[in-house]
Amino acid sequence: MKLDMFRFIDSAVEYVNLKRDFINQVAEECDRFFTEILCDNDFFLNLNYRVKSDNSIKEKLLRMSDFNGMSHPRDVFNTLSDILGLRIECRFISEEEEIFLKLKDIFSETEDGVYYRSPLNEYIYLNFKDPQPQYQKNGFEIYKIDGKYIDGEEELFFELQIKSMVNVFWGEIDHRILYKNFNYMITEDFIRNLMYSIKNNLEMVDSQLNTIYQRLKDMEESNEDNTLDQLKSFLSKALHDTYVLKMQKETGVLIDLRAISNTVIDFLLIEKDNKEKSDSVNSKVIDILHRINQLNRKKMVFGENIEFEQVKYRNKLNKKLGESLKKYANVDFRWNMILMIIFDLEGKKSSQIYNEFVNYLVHCISSVVDEVFEDINLNKRKKQELKYEILNEILSFYCENLDIKHFTKEGQRKLSLVLNEYIEGLPEDFDLKDFNPEIIIGLLEMSQSRGVM
Repeated sequence: MKLDMFRFIDSAVEYVNLKRDFINQVAEECDRFFTEILCDNDFFLNLNYRVKSDNSIKEKLLRMSDFNGMSHPRDVFNTLSDILGLRIECRFISEEEEIFLKLKDIFSETEDGVYYRSPLNEYIYLNFKDPQPQYQKNGFEIYKIDGKYIDGEEELFFELQIKSMVNVFWGEIDHRILYKNFNYMITEDFIRNLMYSIKNNLEMVDSQLNTIYQRLKDMEESNEDNTLDQLKSFLSKALHDTYVLKMQKETGVLIDLRAISNTVIDFLLIEKDNKEKSDSVNSKVIDILHRINQLNRKKMVFGENIEFEQVKYRNKLNKKLGESLKKYANVDFRWNMILMIIFDLEGKKSSQIYNEFVNYLVHCISSVVDEVFEDINLNKRKKQELKYEILNEILSFYCENLDIKHFTKEGQRKLSLVLNEYIEGLPEDFDLKDFNPEIIIGLLEMSQSRGVM
């Protein structure tokens, strides 16, 4: 014959089973409601629930110190706070508090100052009197809120937990290895200390993942120019690494090609940058990356002369730079590499590709001139004439010593400083007929001599 205690436990389990339909109804209603009020927040991942099994109920009753004070099986149903357990899952530990505070805002109505309900649901109540987070027996914090569901005469207590991904993982380990490890003859303190060390490491992982997420989020939320800069940087590194390794393998020489790869990528993306939407930019990035990957399988020869076709330039300024570049392409290794890489990526050598690259180089300088002289006090026609004369002098000066650095972002910034210095020296009654090219040339020479350019 069973002891009275075990007969009572069996009858309590039977009583709970009679309420299974109601318990499942409450579980589904809570699942729907909490998901509905949290789903628009990016920190919310999921809601899980579980209903205690018969064996779990029996184990819980045997551990309860006030078990003998119960006189009827329904007392178990009205006493156990976690027959139904709900778990709101979020990404990071810091977001557990965010969810808790959001629930406090939503559950704003109370009659007893203990249990609160939301105006959106008259059946679900949460206990916000108890301090949160609570401390578990293992010494760690947890957001664990007592709740109840009331529908007329029917009432069910439940437990709501808020856990990050790391704490969900840790909770499973802790529950299965420590909480339910009844064989505590096996160096329990040693195991527990190891578990605490694991918990600390998981919290460090949580912090690192959060840092990565915030970084990616900042990139995603930044303006389009910053996003494009990130893509350009990624492509430039891929291109740089491909050619550096190929060159080292073919020639045994290791050279820094960052300025070269940056220039090539800027050239390949500049038209998309100005004319296309972000989706097209992304498609272009993928296409360029695919072409870079294909180059890994190609045997390369470095330092060969480039033979140019006849080029029909856009204007005299482009022709000036283009013809100068032809000469430097076969005597300056950097220009030779840039053109070789562009032709490799485009899959062919052609006057059209070369012409587009010359247009890009001229644009690098003309865009600086346009920006600096935007607000100068001249009529439109005279301003255009002045910008043309200045651009002509700059390109003439650069063509005498065609250095790739002039066309980089840093080179453009330094040119801007020179032009601003020139503007500051202009008299208020400046007239185009007073333009003196030697002043521009002198400023450019001075900047080179003191290392500004």
